[in-house]
Formats: sequence, structure tokens, C-alpha cells
Amino acid sequence: MRFILLIQILLLSSFASLAQISAQTSSTETKAKAAEIGNGKVSGIIKDASTGAAVEFANVVIYPTGSTTPADGTIADDKGKFLLKNLADGNYYVSVSFIGYTTRKVENITISNGSNIDLGTLSIDPEIQNLEEVTIEGERQLVENKIDRLVYNAEKDITNVGGNAADVLSKVPQLSLDMDGNPQLRGSGNIRILINNKPSALMAGSVADALKQIPADQIKSVEVITSPSAKYDAEGTAGIINIITKKNNLEGVNGTVNAGVGTRSSNLGLNVGAKKGKFGFSLGTFTNAWYNRGEGENDQFYKISEVRLIEDSEQSNLGGFGNGSFGIDFDLNPKNTFSAGVKWRMFGMNNDVDIASEIFNANGASDTTYRRELANRMRNINSDFNFDFIHTFDKPGHELSVLTLYSRNDQNRDYDFDQFNQSDVVNQRQRNFNKGLNEELTAQIDYTRPIQKNTLEIGAKSIFRMLSSDFRLEDYDFATQAFLPVDSRTDLFNYSQNVMAGYVNYRINLEGGWGAQVGGRYETTAIVGNFISQETKLETDYDNWIPSVAVSKNFKKNNTSLKASYNQRIQRPNIFFLNPNINDANPRNIQYGNPNLDPELTHSFEIGYNTFVKGTAINVSLYSRLTNNSIERYSFEVNDTVNTTFANIGKNATYGGSIYANYKITKQWDISGNANVYYVNLNSNSGLVSASNAGIMYNANLNSSYDLGKGWKAQAFGFFNSPRVQLQGRMSAFSFYSLGVRKEFWDKKGSLGVSMDNPFRKALVFYNQQETDQFMIDGETAMFNRGFKLNFSYQFGKMEAKGPRSFKRKKSINNDDMKGEGGGGQMGGN
Repeated sequence: MRFILLIQILLLSSFASLAQISAQTSSTETKAKAAEIGNGKVSGIIKDASTGAAVEFANVVIYPTGSTTPADGTIADDKGKFLLKNLADGNYYVSVSFIGYTTRKVENITISNGSNIDLGTLSIDPEIQNLEEVTIEGERQLVENKIDRLVYNAEKDITNVGGNAADVLSKVPQLSLDMDGNPQLRGSGNIRILINNKPSALMAGSVADALKQIPADQIKSVEVITSPSAKYDAEGTAGIINIITKKNNLEGVNGTVNAGVGTRSSNLGLNVGAKKGKFGFSLGTFTNAWYNRGEGENDQFYKISEVRLIEDSEQSNLGGFGNGSFGIDFDLNPKNTFSAGVKWRMFGMNNDVDIASEIFNANGASDTTYRRELANRMRNINSDFNFDFIHTFDKPGHELSVLTLYSRNDQNRDYDFDQFNQSDVVNQRQRNFNKGLNEELTAQIDYTRPIQKNTLEIGAKSIFRMLSSDFRLEDYDFATQAFLPVDSRTDLFNYSQNVMAGYVNYRINLEGGWGAQVGGRYETTAIVGNFISQETKLETDYDNWIPSVAVSKNFKKNNTSLKASYNQRIQRPNIFFLNPNINDANPRNIQYGNPNLDPELTHSFEIGYNTFVKGTAINVSLYSRLTNNSIERYSFEVNDTVNTTFANIGKNATYGGSIYANYKITKQWDISGNANVYYVNLNSNSGLVSASNAGIMYNANLNSSYDLGKGWKAQAFGFFNSPRVQLQGRMSAFSFYSLGVRKEFWDKKGSLGVSMDNPFRKALVFYNQQETDQFMIDGETAMFNRGFKLNFSYQFGKMEAKGPRSFKRKKSINNDDMKGEGGGGQMGGN
């Protein structure tokens, strides 16, 4: 709405003046507050007990004696100095804390008649003297349960070395991958994936392909957020996956070299980081190549004509990517921080398929035999640019942030084929070119203010998206021996989507361990689409009010917590679902998107329980999702050809539960596992499809690691996914397992490891069954993914805690608001 746009303009335009007048405002508020509370002051200097250096940005909070409610708080400046003001007469104690240091408490502070008390130098001790050992020897669990999310610490899993993000996500509790490599959260592919809390145009097309471009060696952790608050974009009906990459948080220069070679993939990477005083930067580059082959069978029967199509195929895949990043951050002073960065990725994949097809008529006799040599080519260049500013006020947790992001993703998905007749003579040639572009420009402003024990969050955000698909089909004319364009299959599709939003969220801390969170988010969306050659235009807009409510209770016994939440989520289609380009590389199975899709609206409920019993961390959750206009993939038959596309035709109801447990059997051996069971009921009574399907599905994984001593570590992982229910059929179950051994040396700076994927199984076999009143399909695909890999890693340089300013929290834009590819397969050649 215009109202929200006005709010955003006012907030953004006033930001510059806010930073300038914050000191004056603070002074005015102080005088008014002093008149009401008091004129007492407490000051001092905070220093490192071991080095004598000033500790910048340390947290200083003063409490009335016998109370846990702060009277005031502040952050030390770049010289370690602090000042607490406006204190009424009375007895107090001061608490000094900072990451990496033990908390110091100064008691018996008495203020009378507005006295000014100087505590002098307060020395605080580092928690652990050898910081490099903290990085390597830390006791952080492989999986951590937090009140609002589950965190998988990928850097502790040695079987991830040399892999990619898809390998990492397959091991995260509550997550699974379908047979095409698309992530699912509790059985749903309607999720939003962020990288370091930021969106990326990399995810605008095929998510499965995008995950291959992120090296596992650069992933620190993965966060699973199933009940996002109003502060998050309203997209992602199942939740949000946030991939956190490794960063240097200490002062000095260091870097890491990673290299791996294997039967299925190879990689080489270098990362360098530096931090000195107020300025820091990071630079990284990584390359990866993978190779695979497979074979398949497909039996397709058309019920009306009684024609049967039998296909046998062989395929080979060769892919690779290179990426790079450069980031800087600058602490202007203790209250103002700037950061900027650029990331780029280049990705390419060649998929060559040889398909032998035979068609049998209604009498069962062979009618036609032909063979196709198909070449699929995909090229992708992605870049992100961000510039962010954060201003913190005197009171801890009181801050203002302005974040900006520009993302661009250039895609080329092309294919060509030669078709041979029974005599192995070329009788048809065709090629298809599809150039896609996705651009996003985002501006966001957030304001957080503590109010006694509670917290108020308000903000506004604008996302401007420009998408296009330039597609052209050419047939070979044997008479002229030239490729000629097919006008009906050549066009330029432009699509713009502008989202404006405002939100308010209030977090309440109550007595007895109770807490609550109530929020609302208002979003308005305007969409315009154009087919340039056909001069066809589509235009729509809609508004959504998105509520969210959560209640939690913390119990002192066994570190137990209970949480219940409800929110609504929106799922907007992205270019993968919208792209109208027709992919008929297989003439009996054509695929294309639908530019007329509407967004989904889902009601989500969840109850979660966390506890810690006799060394075992346990997380149990019950959940349900209800969607009345879900975007579903559906197929129909025309002239003995199966057409596959998308439409808002489904009612999707999901009810399930999951349990995760982590148990440390001995000091050296720990084991963790996750099981998720859910019931899905799919129903469509639209004019396009009348179908229903339901069933119980489940997935489970198990992860175990053992420290063998003397630098040797071993780890094993296994995963199983049950058969999957779809609106018009089922997909088969599949499983995966891996083993890894690693040896550390050179003072733990170097390591050499061996990893094995499915070492006792030649191939993964997938089955797909689909049936309507028009046709029936039975398909089988085998991918030869048994793999062995040798990995080497070396860390160089040294980081020291000369100034802890680099621990200062950073923020970034979260564009978690578009539906990505969740059904698998490449549609429309986009």
C-alpha cells in the first residue's frame, strides 16, 4: 500500500539525521530522566587481565542490589571507558561481560546525594588463553536446540569435507533431499533458503543446482527456523533454512587452503581474512568439478489410444563452478558500523543423454523406433552486492539498522538434439535457447528498542524484482541446411514483482520462565508480466496481513522448554514456476511453467519440547500445515504427449511429528539421530485436475563420530527417505550413507582425510509412478554415485584477541519471500 511506501520513505530519509542527532536526543532524554530518577554516575575502564589492552565494546550493566532488573546499561568505547548515568540513590552492583571473557561482578556500590563514583580499572580474564585450541577443541555439539531454531554445526562433521551444501543439508535434523536434490523441511519443499541471513539470486532458479555451488568447507552451520516471527518475510510455508558460512572474528591475518580429488568430484579453495583495529576484510575463492553417469527406463501407457512408449536412456553429467567473495567492515566508533561486500559465482553443467525409444500400437506391435542424442547446457553467473549500516544506542539491545542489497543472476539453459530413425539416419534436428535474468534491489530498515524486560521491533522493507525469460526455438531445414526460428515458440517474457512491507513485533518476558511473542506483518505485492512478441500482458496486485503468535515456558529442571506457535505464511512463485518456455527435448514428455500463478497462503501450527536428560539432548515437535490454494505440479495428455506444468489447484493438509536426540556415549564417542513422520492429504477438484492422494511418509538419519586419539577422528552418517506421495502418483524411497576418517597434524594446522559415499552400493535407484485417467507412467533411474575422495586442508596465519571489536554483531537483509524449486526436475528450460 502507499501508506507503507510512505513509511519507508520517511524512515529512510530520516536515517541520516538520526545518526547525527542521536547524541543530542540521548542528552535530552538523560536530563528528563535525571529529573525523575537521579543524578548519580558510575564510570571506569575495562582492560584485558592478561595483556592490559583495553576491551572495546564490552557490555556494562548496573543492577540494584538483590535485583536482576537492570537500572542502566552501556557499551564501553574504543578505549574501554564506560559511563553509567541518571542513577538514583541506593546500593548497586555492576556486571561486566564480553564474548571470550569471564563475567566480572563489582558489588557494594553505594550512591548518595547524586555521587559520582569512579571504579577505576576493571580487569577481566579471557576464558581460554589459547584461542586456536578453542576453534578446534570446542565442545559445541553437532546439533544445538535453541528456543526459536535448531542449529547444525557443519564444521564439526568431518564427512562434509570436500562436499557441497546439498551434502550438508541432507544431514540436518528435520531436513531431507528429494531424488532431484531439492531440500525439504518436514516433507515440504516450500521453504526459503538464506545465506548468512541474506537472500541470493543464486536461489532464484533451480535450488538443487544452486546448492551444488556452495562448498561444504565454507559452511559453519545451518539454522532451521520453523516458526519465523513477523520480522521475517512472510514467504516459505514450511520455514526458513539459513546457511552460515565461516568468518574470521579475531584480529590478525589467517587463511585456509582446501584441496580434494575423488572419483566423483574434485575441489580447490583458498580463503584469507584480516582484521586490524577498526578495519577488517575477507577474500575467498573456490572451484569445484563433479562428474557422474546414470541410466534409466521409462514405460508410458496412453489409456485412450492404447499406445505404449518404452524408453531406455544413458546419461553423463559434467559440471563445475567457481566462486569468489570480498567483504569489508569498518567500525567508525563504538556505536556506528559499516560493512560492504561482493560475491560472484560462475556455474556450468553439461548433461548428455542418449535415449532409445520404441512405440507400440494398440495391437501391441512395434510401430515406431527412433533414437535421440540430447545435449543440455546450463550456464549461470550470479553476483550480490551489499552495503549495511548499524547504529547502537547507549542501552544494550537498542539499535537502528539500514541494509541494502542488489542481486543479479544471469542464466542460460539451452538444449539441442539430433533424432535418428530406425536406420540410424538423422531425420530431425532442433535447438532451444533460453536466456533468463533475475534482478533484485532491496532496502530495509529495522529498529529495536528494549522496554524494561520486553523488546519492541518495528521495520519496513521494499523488494523490487525484475525477471525475464528470452526463449527461441529453431528447427533444422534439411532443404536449406539451416536452422530456422519457430515464431510460435519464440518470445520475450518480462515479469516484475514489487513487494512492500511493514512489521511490528513485541517480545514479552514474564515471571516464572514464561515468555510470549506477538507480531503482525503487512505486505502488498504488485505484479506485471508481458509477452513482448505476442503483445500479451498480465497484471495483478494483492495485500496480506500476516499474524504470528508464540508462547514459551522455560523450566529449570533439565534445561527444559516448551513452545507453541501459530503463524501464516505466503508462497510466491519464482521464475522456475512462471517461465512459459516449453522444453520438449523429449517429444512425448514436454514441460513448461505457468505465468498466471497466484501465491499460496498457509496456516502453520507447532508445539515444540526441548530437554536434556542424563547426557542426552532431546527435541520433540508436533506440527500441522494447511494450504487451500497450493501450487502443484500436474500432468495431462494431449495427442499421446504428456504435458507437465503448475497451477493453484491443490488443497494440502500435513500433520506430523519429529524427534531429535543427541547422546554422548563416552567422552570420545557421540551419536545423534532424527526421525520425522507425517501424514499428507492432497486434494484437487479444479477444472484442470480432479485427483486426490494421501499417505504416511517418514525420513530418518543417524550420525556418529568417534575421537580415536592422536589426531585421528572417524565419522559415519546414514539417511533414509520413505516413498513420497504426490497429487498424481508416488516417488520411491531412497537411502544414502557415508564414512569418513581424518588425521590432523602440524600442530592441528593441517589435516588429511578420506571420505566414502555409498561404498558398498553401486548406484542409487529411483522409481517414479504416475497415473491419471489418461495415462500411466512407470519410470526407473539409476545414478552411479559410489564415490571415494581424498581431502587436504591447511590453516596458516595467526589471529589474536588484541581488540574484541570484531565480535560485534552484524546484520543483513533476509529476502525469504519466494517459492523456489521444490518438486525436482528442470521445467521450462529456464
